[in-house]
Amino acid sequence: MPHRTPEEARRFGRYVIENGERIDVMVARSASTPAGEGLDFETAWSRRRAVRVMDGAEVQRPCIADLITTKRWASRAKDLADIQYLETPRRCAVPV
Repeated sequence: MPHRTPEEARRFGRYVIENGERIDVMVARSASTPAGEGLDFETAWSRRRAVRVMDGAEVQRPCIADLITTKRWASRAKDLADIQYLETPRRCAVPV
C-alpha cells in the first residue's frame, strides 16, 4: 500500500510501498544531490536491472551507480550507510 497520495508523491518525488518489504518508488522526472549531481528518469530507466524477488515476479531497480545517486538525494544516516555498503568491493572466498 503506498504511503502517499499521487499528489504528495509528485511533490516529494517518491513514495513507499510496504508489505513485508520496503520498496521506494521514484516518480520525479529528475533530481539532484546536495552536491549538484543530477539524475533523470530516462537515464536511470535505460540502465535499470531486473531483480527476481520470487518465482514469477521481478522488480526493476536502478543500476548500482544510480542507486547510490538516489541515496545521496536525502543523505540520511541510513542512506550514507547504504552507500558505504554499495561501494564496498565484493570479494569471493577462495578455498584454501
